Amino acid sequence: MDDADTAILEELPGGGVGEVPLTPIVSWMIERTRQFDRHTQTALLTLPPGIEQTVLERTVQSVLDHHDMLRARLQHDQDEWMMDVRPAGAVAAAEIIRRVGVDSASGHEFSTLASAELDRAAGRLDPGAGSMLQLVWFDAGSQPSRLLIVAHHLVVDGVSWRILVPDLASAWSQVVAGQEPVLAPVGTSMRRWAHGLRDEAVDRRSELDLWKQVLEGPDKLIGSRPLDPAVDVYDTVERIDVELSVAVTEDLLTTIPDVFHGSVNDGLMAGLALAIAAWRRTRGGDDDVFVSLEGHGREDHVVPGADLGRTLGWFTTIFPVRIDLSGTDIDSALDGGVSAGSLIKSVKERLLAVPDHGIGYGMLRYLDEQSREALAAYPVRRSASTISAATAQASRATSVTWVGYLSTTRISATSRTRIFR
Repeated sequence: MDDADTAILEELPGGGVGEVPLTPIVSWMIERTRQFDRHTQTALLTLPPGIEQTVLERTVQSVLDHHDMLRARLQHDQDEWMMDVRPAGAVAAAEIIRRVGVDSASGHEFSTLASAELDRAAGRLDPGAGSMLQLVWFDAGSQPSRLLIVAHHLVVDGVSWRILVPDLASAWSQVVAGQEPVLAPVGTSMRRWAHGLRDEAVDRRSELDLWKQVLEGPDKLIGSRPLDPAVDVYDTVERIDVELSVAVTEDLLTTIPDVFHGSVNDGLMAGLALAIAAWRRTRGGDDDVFVSLEGHGREDHVVPGADLGRTLGWFTTIFPVRIDLSGTDIDSALDGGVSAGSLIKSVKERLLAVPDHGIGYGMLRYLDEQSREALAAYPVRRSASTISAATAQASRATSVTWVGYLSTTRISATSRTRIFR
């Protein structure tokens, strides 16, 4: 197909500015909790040495004005929720940047300070008022400084950082060169995409029986009790970090996908299903495992002509998958025997059978009135297991200015954010 025949999705009047219909992932979030002001993603970047406040503000302002969702709001009137995007200039960089002087932007003392500032920045977010982004500038003078970016998940996802950080670097380089920043154009706005999803939802009804079949099966409880939204919040959860050897990691990321001609997710999903099955078999478990799987959701072809390659926003999809282990020898699989390979192959085939990486489930569940009623009739699944296809990919942080996804300093903040899954 030549360029003349390529479909282009035309923007609505106003472009990315105006009312934005709720996407499936936003509806999913609201359905589970109304306390999501601190539902964030963060990054800690290294700034160019000696950066000045005016340069930083101009840099950030150009990005705020260029990427529509950074100026979004999510408001509600009783049970009616609405999202919109305000015009360029509605958010002032000077008002969202907090400067904190530090002697050094590294080490334990800095990590402690950064954690506290992260918690405060998350507390300043207010989606209803359009406060979707907060920045903390750790100014170390002539030494390398750091910039903490705290963004509400409503306006960024994992892919968004690959757009946002390079754009900050590009804008900065143009500002210091005495130029007015000009960033690469955005293809399809989130507003246009959200409208397009609603328009296309009815065409996904052929998938309805597939999703009903997945949901109709059992979903035996994992753990001693269901999650309690009053108790099970992030600051009451114990975190366990497990480090795998280089050899095991290489097998997971490279060897298994090569041998089975699949993806990293195949091994991860098989491992999760096997672990759950092993745990359940002494507790009267089932022969299958129900899992919620995440995808990046940037399935451009679902809305013909869409181009989301440079669009900031939360595009994540969540869809149910059921893995059948009825013919699996659990002990053999745990020992790495033939059953392990059979399970991985079965998982790969199951995932390949999901249309368009599962985006249709959310479209039917939240955007199509007829299908919404059918799928909403099923109870909320109790399994808390989710694999993120976006984070299943290995990422490498580089030591370039404006880049470093928490690569040298781990910071964290407690919160009362509900556990959604």
